[in-house]
Amino acid sequence: MAGPPPLIFLAIDPSRLTGLAWWHQDHGFHADQCPFEQAGDWIEDTARIGGRGCRMICERYVPLPDLPQDDAHFAMEMIGVARRAALKNGCTFAEPRPGDRLIATPAMLRKIGWWMPGLKDANAASQHLLADMLANRGYLPAAVGEAVLSDAVRTVE
Repeated sequence: MAGPPPLIFLAIDPSRLTGLAWWHQDHGFHADQCPFEQAGDWIEDTARIGGRGCRMICERYVPLPDLPQDDAHFAMEMIGVARRAALKNGCTFAEPRPGDRLIATPAMLRKIGWWMPGLKDANAASQHLLADMLANRGYLPAAVGEAVLSDAVRTVE
């Protein structure tokens, strides 16, 4: 991590129904899940507004050899949309592996009010958002850090 924390974070869990989680230093947290076109619009708008002050976190697609990959193209296409928007607008772009989000547990999300009941993909994006903030402690908002750091330390130990 170099420099001040980003103004806007956008975490993306790419799929047929894409999970999106935002954190804005002035407006707080929001998460949702959207179909392709709507998710693409949100990603592009966030990148345009945030520019160099936006950190985009988009889960890397990892093929699993023992599972059917019938919907893989949805994830790969959304990753392409996100990468293009980030490059075009000067956003930083992080590409964590799917399991990297597991350091941010559902219990942590509930504790800070980021759990979205019934929105599986939004919650996965929220986990990526919080996991990225935990991995880059300088990016962790003070109120969020106070609420979850003790849980995160126990998870890592």
